[in-house]
Amino acid sequence: MPPVVVPVSSRRLWVVAAVASVLGVALATELTLVHVRVHANPATRSFCTFSEHVSCDRTAQSSYSLFAGVPLSLWGALAYSLVLIMALWGLRSRKSFIVAPFTLIAVGCAASSLVLAYISGVMLRNLCILCVATWVVDWALFVVGWKLTTQVGLPELGRQMRQVWRARRPLVVGALALVVCAIVGMRLVIPDAWAKGRVSRVIPGTKLVANAQRLAPNLRLPSGLTDDGHPYIGAAHPRVSVSEFADYQCPHCANTHIEMRELVAKNPTTIRIVHRHFPLDNQCNSLVQRPFHTRACGYAKMAACASLLGKFWDANDYLFDHGRDEAPITVDSLAKVLNVDAATLKECMDKAGAEVVRQDVEEGLQLKIEGTPSFLVNGKIYKGQLPEDLLAPYE
Repeated sequence: MPPVVVPVSSRRLWVVAAVASVLGVALATELTLVHVRVHANPATRSFCTFSEHVSCDRTAQSSYSLFAGVPLSLWGALAYSLVLIMALWGLRSRKSFIVAPFTLIAVGCAASSLVLAYISGVMLRNLCILCVATWVVDWALFVVGWKLTTQVGLPELGRQMRQVWRARRPLVVGALALVVCAIVGMRLVIPDAWAKGRVSRVIPGTKLVANAQRLAPNLRLPSGLTDDGHPYIGAAHPRVSVSEFADYQCPHCANTHIEMRELVAKNPTTIRIVHRHFPLDNQCNSLVQRPFHTRACGYAKMAACASLLGKFWDANDYLFDHGRDEAPITVDSLAKVLNVDAATLKECMDKAGAEVVRQDVEEGLQLKIEGTPSFLVNGKIYKGQLPEDLLAPYE
């Protein structure tokens, strides 16, 4: 039976599909680069991060950015590449059996965009501009697939697909094998840390810092103030001191908080962690030019005053645990947790607490810190994370 040819009027649809899929590949590639940069250095801030709730970085930091240990953007790049190949094939050969696999992938892309939009809006409460652009591409491809399908007809498409399977089975199996190889290849090049989910899972409603909350009280780690008045936990006479510049609304900082506490718990006589405030909030940090972590300055002042009242580490754990909740932490709620007078805490925030945060931010700016977490060890700044072997001699 001779191959069935798509009507001439569908040529324009294949062109639209090819252009949309090229755009999809480009967007997916950029999203992958954002993902890699953010996870290689959490202090990175991408061009599409505008505020606390309009941020590509926050989406990339979320556990929802991975599927089967592979960034969703790479899955998207694979789907768009397959669609592009079929669009070019359809444009050149005009054989209508290509419509069925094309439409199937387009439907999958459109359905996934609905799921991701729900996760973004309801669970993360964040808007990723690049992600939204890919959703537009997904639905453009869906519309093209629907129009092509209506031109050919579902019964005819089904008949043609059965015919192709019988006549060109080795070709179909080979194509599927290439797709499987591409998927396996993606998984092999992804770092194991990503596959194990070691990305930020701190989203509203989660309580990942519970581990850290248990460590300090139960192990009764040494804590106090450094000679220049900064709160520390760990060795009273350390072999190495790590100053951590952090933000209570930063998801990576919350994860690092757990890791640092575990590190000190394992090495209580050799390593000390010193907390420094660097809220990414334009209300108290001149580095930030637009609203970003809009409660971070207030939370830092709360923690600074808790330190002056001898309650820093309890406040620190609570603020990391709840700092990204939808409902803000109030002075009254924190005072109740710390068992201190709310009026005293509020008065401190307006004066002494604000001065402590101002001094920390100023020193961070002098050290050219651009994001959180950042670490000062032996006079050198490390952005985002500490090298794995840096503290090995002290463990």
